[in-house]
Amino acid sequence: MHMPCTCLLLVVHVHVHVNCACACVHNAHVRVRVCVRVRVQVHVARTSPRRLTLRELIYDLGGGIKGGELLAVIPGGSSTPILRPDELVDAPDEKSPIHKWHGKSVLDVPMGVDTMRGLGTMLGTCCAIVLSDKACPVLAMHNLMRFYRHESCGQCTPCREGSGWIERILDSIVAGEAQMDDLDRLHEIAGNIMGNTICAFGEGTAMPALGFLRKFRPHFEEYVKTGGQSSTGKLAL
Repeated sequence: MHMPCTCLLLVVHVHVHVNCACACVHNAHVRVRVCVRVRVQVHVARTSPRRLTLRELIYDLGGGIKGGELLAVIPGGSSTPILRPDELVDAPDEKSPIHKWHGKSVLDVPMGVDTMRGLGTMLGTCCAIVLSDKACPVLAMHNLMRFYRHESCGQCTPCREGSGWIERILDSIVAGEAQMDDLDRLHEIAGNIMGNTICAFGEGTAMPALGFLRKFRPHFEEYVKTGGQSSTGKLAL
């Protein structure tokens, strides 16, 4: 029962509210519980008879972002790669499960196993974590990596050493002591964890790290250049 306690701490740190809705997994057509963690306008719990999109989950059921704009969303729990609202679906192949939404916003793709995989992320635990533009992606990644380093059982060297190394580099970034090369090193360490551990926890650590680095590289570079002065200094509103 150690994991729920740690997850609760994460929720407290980012100061979020939870809203729930039901959706259908795209490829299996089975009903699952989907949660969204976000600072929203209204707090409701509803059931939907059809597949939800991230846009519907955030704006229709959650009432939108309170006091800011959408920066990014982690669609399937903290271990899944992050998505930005300005990303467009790139699926010209008619055989792709997301071809129907080719050229549209990733927020308008129904949440499902195949659809989220097609976007380069996962449905995962069905718990969407939303970041507003008042949150700093560098601090958000730092918070997540602290959690994964703490939860690593330590059996596999890539996960044990890699998660610790990632946390220490992020500590130096947040402290304003990092160099630009450290960003490449973070990417290399996370990449070396992928596929090299007994269980999926290693990938669960590496995937969000790689996602943040790929989607918010300019934010990380500016943070390093300014010693953190470019940051909002907040995990949430």
